[in-house]
Amino acid sequence: MSGEQRLFDTVKRMQEAGRNPKVFFSVDNKDHLCPGTVDGASVHFTTVQAYVVDATDDGSSETPLRATCDTRIRTKLSRRAPMPKSVTPRPVASFKKTPPGLDKPCAETSSDGHATARKRGLAWAVASNYVQEEGGIDFKVFEAGAGEQTSGVQDLIFELPAIDFPPRSSEGLDAVIKTILSYMEELGQSSCALFCDGVEYADLATKIHGDAAINKRIFLALGGFHLSQAVMGAIGSVFKSAGLESIVVESGILGESTSAQAFRCGHWDRAFRLHCSLYEVLCGDLFVSFLDSLPQGLHTAQWKSRLTSLQDKLSSPRSEVVAKALSSDDMVRFHQEFSAFIKKNRARSGRFKFHSDYLNAVSDLLHYYRVSRNYKTYGLDNYIAAMEAFQPILAAADRYDT
Repeated sequence: MSGEQRLFDTVKRMQEAGRNPKVFFSVDNKDHLCPGTVDGASVHFTTVQAYVVDATDDGSSETPLRATCDTRIRTKLSRRAPMPKSVTPRPVASFKKTPPGLDKPCAETSSDGHATARKRGLAWAVASNYVQEEGGIDFKVFEAGAGEQTSGVQDLIFELPAIDFPPRSSEGLDAVIKTILSYMEELGQSSCALFCDGVEYADLATKIHGDAAINKRIFLALGGFHLSQAVMGAIGSVFKSAGLESIVVESGILGESTSAQAFRCGHWDRAFRLHCSLYEVLCGDLFVSFLDSLPQGLHTAQWKSRLTSLQDKLSSPRSEVVAKALSSDDMVRFHQEFSAFIKKNRARSGRFKFHSDYLNAVSDLLHYYRVSRNYKTYGLDNYIAAMEAFQPILAAADRYDT
């Protein structure tokens, strides 16, 4: 049975069972080296994947809501690609974290997404600074310990027949749009999301956004990896010339060329580690200034002692201790007082304003990773809100087409 037929049968069975299936799509370019050639000749074509989501409004959905690009990444990493005419469509099962249904209430609300981003970022930074002599705490390690543990389930992912056109050609772009619209008609679906990487995004955006009727039916979006890459490049573009690049080079963290590469996000992992390191350092400096600004007295001494205890709990290797500390009254009070301290000093000092703007941009990036990896807690609304939080930094870097 072909991938198309498997997709249609799966959707039909779900509908007959009283479910509300929704289908998302992704496209990617594929290069195939022609066998027997000595000059490196290759064939270019476009792969298509479909992701089935159970959007039934009863809170019982176990099908992941997120359309990931894992399948496309695995395809890119494969050593040998099939020829377009010999592509064998097949369903691909992968284990993902379980989200709620589309309309199921989430543990966090999208309205306080910015506050959540600042609070969690601050908690990680002060915890890492507390154990700096032991090497600090990696952001991913901290989130793994503080995050809610979720069980894995299977995505319903189907590989559909390849499109025998290069994705960046005019014929290829038209074929992609026509193919997606035809699947939507067959499925009886009025609209869908189409995910792609940065190469296809710019060309597809011209076609889709230029046609009002198509634009209402197809929501074009970058995959998570490429979106975060664009955001890190924007952060580097906006802040590096204000002294951050000089700090990095003069401190010996990175060389001049490597630093420039990291700030423009020419290397994803290097850029991510750079921003995490700067976030820790700058947040640690502001934390020290915050402590120094507290008035002298018995109550302040007691509060500082509780802050030290809070840092100790946040840096604990036991996830239950970290989770309890994050929701504690002391953490709420600390976040409120630290935020008020930053707000008060922004108007007085350009240094504080610069540091806080950079920390806000990076905390939004870290929050996006947190939300995208833990749908059971945050849900779709917060995922969209996390993406919308990138608008100011992308606009500041003149990246309106992202």
